[in-house]
Amino acid sequence: MPKTLSEILLLEPGGEIRIGDGAPGINFTGIRIYKTMAGFGFETYKEDVLQVYIDPNGTLRSGDGSVYLDATGFHRTIVDGLKGLSPNSIVLTNNDCITSPAFLDGFTGGGVKLWKTSTGWKLTIDNLEVRGNMRVSQLLFMTKRTFNGSLLIGRTGTGLATKFEKLR
Repeated sequence: MPKTLSEILLLEPGGEIRIGDGAPGINFTGIRIYKTMAGFGFETYKEDVLQVYIDPNGTLRSGDGSVYLDATGFHRTIVDGLKGLSPNSIVLTNNDCITSPAFLDGFTGGGVKLWKTSTGWKLTIDNLEVRGNMRVSQLLFMTKRTFNGSLLIGRTGTGLATKFEKLR
C-alpha cells in the first residue's frame, strides 16, 4: 500500500528535512537535508548506513569519507574514515595529473606525481623497483656530491682529473 506524504516526509525545527522509511537509528533508508552554520548538507542512507553525502563545503563523499570529490579533483585516502587530505591521499585532478597532495618537485622534494607536460608524461617518485624488464631510451644520472677538504681543479688532459677520481 502506498505511503502518504506525512509518513515519508519529516520537517524538523532548525532546517532539517528527512524523506524515507524508518527513523534515524531505526533502520532509516532515505535522504536527509540539513542546515549548519557553514551551509547545507545532503546525506543518503540505506538501512541506517550512511552511503553518500555532500558536506556544507560542497564536497561529495562516500559514507566513510575515504573517497571524495571536491574542487581540486577526485581523492582516495588510504586511511579509512579520514575526513580530509592526508599525505596518504591520491588526487586525480582535471588536468592530466595524479598526485599526492603534499607533492614537492625536485631533488629534495617529496610525494609522488604523474603529469602530462608539453613534451610528454613525467613521473616523479622517491624510489623505483622493477621486477621484470625495464626499457630506457635515454638514461640521465643526476647526483649531488660534497667534498670535505681540498678540491683540485686543473686543466684538461693534465692527469689531475684521473688522480682525483682515484682519490674518491
